[in-house]
Amino acid sequence: MKPFDAASISVKDSDLTMAMENYGTSTSSVSNTSIGFLGTYSSSITELSNCSVSNMRPQGGSSSSLAVFDCSIDNFDVSTSCPIFIFNCFISSFEAQGMSNVTLSDCSVNGMYVHSSSVVTVFNELVTNGSIVVEENAALILRDALLNFVQTTNNQFNLTLRNPTNGNPRLAAYNSTIDSNADLDFTLEGNSTAKLNKANVPWRVECFPDDDSILLISNSSYVSTLFAESGSSALIIVQNATIHEWHNYGYNKATESQVYDSVIDNLLIGSSSINCTISGPLIQDLLLIGIS
Repeated sequence: MKPFDAASISVKDSDLTMAMENYGTSTSSVSNTSIGFLGTYSSSITELSNCSVSNMRPQGGSSSSLAVFDCSIDNFDVSTSCPIFIFNCFISSFEAQGMSNVTLSDCSVNGMYVHSSSVVTVFNELVTNGSIVVEENAALILRDALLNFVQTTNNQFNLTLRNPTNGNPRLAAYNSTIDSNADLDFTLEGNSTAKLNKANVPWRVECFPDDDSILLISNSSYVSTLFAESGSSALIIVQNATIHEWHNYGYNKATESQVYDSVIDNLLIGSSSINCTISGPLIQDLLLIGIS
């Protein structure tokens, strides 16, 4: 099925085993239908509900749009600027690249690969049974959201910002929680940046700002476990936040840490060259190792 130009179609209770490709300024509404391949192009407007899709590849421009409700998607791959809204769906394979702009709400995924200059925004809840990797100049944004990793063993999956080719991998969490039912590493590599604003990172999720990354924790955020280890020259800024356990050490390079008006329950400093500014926080337990 290939609607062109200004065509307007409605499909219900059908089986499109081959493909549905929407072109021009066409408008398509599809419900209770199995689709082998869905492609959206040009300025087409497409809405799906209660469908199963084997392969979904939106390729329209910024004047195109795709809204997906209560669907099952085997393979999702987007690379263009078409705004995409996905609600209450299961996605087996998720890849966002190019200049794509994807919004997810109350969805489940088997991991996510977000790269190029794509932006993925999460509202409400995202449950993942796989790793989430953000690369190059891409961004993952959590707004009033719960990002929940479901694992069968400790460190089966991970949340990683890495490979800043021609850009800056980013994560921003606003009034959101990053959680897991088992131990999980949240790692910042290269020049990646994570901003936690009124965010909660509980005890099963351990933060590792490595390399030249930047970690900003502010506005009543809570981070259970923070590691700045040997070889890291990251910048960590904590303002009006709480860190339960902070390991800040390194013998080749040292992180730069700035803490203002915050609470640190347990602080371990173990480097002879650490650059640390502490202003106004409450420190419950301080341990210094290897300080000359």
